[in-house]
Amino acid sequence: KQWYQRRVAITAGGHKNTVIDCVSMLNEEHFVTGSQDNVLCVWHIKKKKPAITELKAHAKGSWISAVAALKNTECFISGSNGGNVKIWACAETYRSMALIKSIEVVGTVNSIVIPQDNSCFVLGVGQEPKMGRWWCNKDARNRVLVYPMVIEDEEVNR
Repeated sequence: KQWYQRRVAITAGGHKNTVIDCVSMLNEEHFVTGSQDNVLCVWHIKKKKPAITELKAHAKGSWISAVAALKNTECFISGSNGGNVKIWACAETYRSMALIKSIEVVGTVNSIVIPQDNSCFVLGVGQEPKMGRWWCNKDARNRVLVYPMVIEDEEVNR
């Protein structure tokens, strides 16, 4: 029963009408979530409501299908079916977030992996979402993409 109550609290606190589809840990006290309602939320582990909520984080009508955080930093990456991957940074106080960079991708981003050395990020991109066949993008190809972790000639490693 406690698990059910906690799940309802998280769902009701930041996301509307949907459950959380993807989650990633930023540090020992914060984590980021994304869902089908196109909302990104950054949470503190001791709060029922998100510390930061970014409405319409991706293109209109997009689902946020993957998130990955650079461990022990304020930076994370989100992917959607809307044709782009976005790199975000939270303020040090975790009261706001800013878009650092957007990268065009054809297809649905089904997974994002960042190795421990934060040297790159790897995307799993497909024609369809990973959990069902609600649509099919015939222009996309099922593939793995690797991007170096360099933003405007500065590495993200901290």
